[in-house]
Amino acid sequence: MTWKKDCYLLPGTIRDAVESQSHSRFNIDNIDRLLLVHPFNGVLDTPGSLPDSITQLSISSSRDISIAPGVLPESLLTLELGQFKRDLLPGILPNSLTNLNSPKFNQPFIAGALPASLRSLRLDTFDHPIPIGVLPDSLIDLHLSVFDHILEPSSLPASLRSLTLGLFNKELLPGVLPTTLAHLSLGFNFNQCIVAGSLPDSLTSLHFGNDFNRPFYPGVLPESITYLSFGSAFCQPLLEGVLPSSLTRLICQGRPDPGHPWTLPNSLKNLETNYFIPCSLHPSLDNLTVGLDLDDPLTPGSLPQSLAFFSLVSYSHTLACDVLPNSLIELSLNNYDHPLLPGVLPSVFLTILTLEVFNQPLTPGCLPESLLELTLGHEFNQELLPGCLPSCLEKLRIGTSFKKELVPGSLPASLRTLSLSQSYNQPLASGVLPPLLTELILPGSNNQVEANALPMGLVILRTNLRSLVDCMPESAMELSLLTQFNSQSKFKPPKNVRLDTLSTMIRSRSDVSKLLSTFPNVNTYKLHGHGRGWTIRSLSPRLLLAIVNHESYSSPDCSMTYSIGANDGPKLAHTAKVSWSLIKIK
Repeated sequence: MTWKKDCYLLPGTIRDAVESQSHSRFNIDNIDRLLLVHPFNGVLDTPGSLPDSITQLSISSSRDISIAPGVLPESLLTLELGQFKRDLLPGILPNSLTNLNSPKFNQPFIAGALPASLRSLRLDTFDHPIPIGVLPDSLIDLHLSVFDHILEPSSLPASLRSLTLGLFNKELLPGVLPTTLAHLSLGFNFNQCIVAGSLPDSLTSLHFGNDFNRPFYPGVLPESITYLSFGSAFCQPLLEGVLPSSLTRLICQGRPDPGHPWTLPNSLKNLETNYFIPCSLHPSLDNLTVGLDLDDPLTPGSLPQSLAFFSLVSYSHTLACDVLPNSLIELSLNNYDHPLLPGVLPSVFLTILTLEVFNQPLTPGCLPESLLELTLGHEFNQELLPGCLPSCLEKLRIGTSFKKELVPGSLPASLRTLSLSQSYNQPLASGVLPPLLTELILPGSNNQVEANALPMGLVILRTNLRSLVDCMPESAMELSLLTQFNSQSKFKPPKNVRLDTLSTMIRSRSDVSKLLSTFPNVNTYKLHGHGRGWTIRSLSPRLLLAIVNHESYSSPDCSMTYSIGANDGPKLAHTAKVSWSLIKIK
């Protein structure tokens, strides 16, 4: 009996949860979510065999699923059928069902098989024609991953608002798509011409996959569209009037036609592209991402003065002063490695800066005082001299190459979050960490740590270092041990510290017992390892409740309680009466 990941404890919802390990009759009261996994035999053929209280049922057995009409309870709202490959007969699905996900189903639809209550349908291997009237008029969301057949007018219900066609590559004629459709995603293979009237005026979101490369003419795209996405093959001109005046976000990864640069509408706020074309940028643009390197360097005036968020994935040129607009709030230079001179970065509103491969000395004044968050990526390995970081900086992350010793004054007094990598192996002396620091991420590599190195207000510590754990202040509430905890771990119980949460990886139940003995003053333990997780809560000073959360279904396990004895420490016991809302049947 186990929990599925992300399921939450609901006291008193299950009694005598498992009566049989592999049969199709269950004595379970008052549950609302049920998960059936291997070795469940996949057969549901007896009415009343499932509790009439369940609203969510997931059958993940590796065996072929067989369900007789009338077996699924009328309370059921959501159904996941992992290996269901048989004909879907009328009466199998209850009239209450609103969500159906059947990834292996690939049989022709039978009239009346889908209930009139169904609102969401996902089929990952279904590839048969859809006759008119088979899909219920209640359907709102339809996801067909490999479907590739001609859609006739009225094949899709008039209620449909979201449609995803993963491998579809057939012409969409006027009248095929419902007039209520708001979201349309045409996947990898689609490369058909879109003619006027094919897309309904209700459409707000339109996505094309990587293969699409057909021209558009004014009036083809509805004025209702606010989100439009093209893949890497699209290289057609976007002339004046092609893009709707309501468009606010455009993703276009293909190379534009140099002779016909894009004409962007005044409404556009967010542009993501691999290729930068200054003349097509509109002054109202506030979010710009450029994926590939620019042929020419940016010059003053080439970026809109309204820009608030700018990401250059690759840029080999040197940034000059006055190129970046003062309106910038967040800047990401993922492949920039040139000296930063004072005045290159805007100093008015810039609060977040990411430099992923930057490895140049930082001098006083090169970073604006407005910065609150700074990321120095995996290449950075320069001395951080006192005064080189902005005095108001609150968050600092430094990547794997950094191995320079931090000295008092290296970090600004305003800093609240510091993240260093596993590679950082320098000593940590008293007075280095600022007094306002509340979160420290220091995996550690045999670092020498002085006894008073941690500030008295520290709340969150993520580390592998025993020396850091030993000197945790009383303010600490959350501890994460970043390597696997086992029976050979040398940690000592921290003194005068009551943790709210302790997180780590474990290998076996014996490791759990050792962990509980080493860290007894914890309210909640969050443990992970070998495809499962344990959430262990303190119910009283002498009783802990453990909930097993499976992330995979390969190793079913039992629920556990830990009863702490007076003399011999934690003891592991199995129980069949722990309360929860989602179980596994062995």
